[in-house]
Amino acid sequence: MAALDHPVLDAAKTMRSPALDAAATAYTDLGGGIGMPILAAIATAVLVLRARSWTPAILIVTAAAGSLFMTIAGKQLTGRARPLLSDAVPPYEYSPSFPSGHSLNSFVLAGIIAYLVVLRCRR
Repeated sequence: MAALDHPVLDAAKTMRSPALDAAATAYTDLGGGIGMPILAAIATAVLVLRARSWTPAILIVTAAAGSLFMTIAGKQLTGRARPLLSDAVPPYEYSPSFPSGHSLNSFVLAGIIAYLVVLRCRR
């Protein structure tokens, strides 16, 4: 994987600018430990109120817990090092780089919410 990682990282570093760094940070924050729980809580509340059932909350919390467990276990199993801090865009992460917690957790939450919305629309 390093044979692919390093050329991609080098190409990304050539495109850096303060504006793109800020955009990358904002996008990361949206799917991070603050933004995604807020979005998920709002979606959960809407789904619970619309369905008049706790089932959406139970499914979303279970999916989030499972995703978090998979992220932690996956990082411990792979132990993949992150790029040097001099190559990174703040905020800096210090845990292993793979699997991406932001990506995995956001995908799982968005997926379960989409699934629940589709079920709701079919009714």
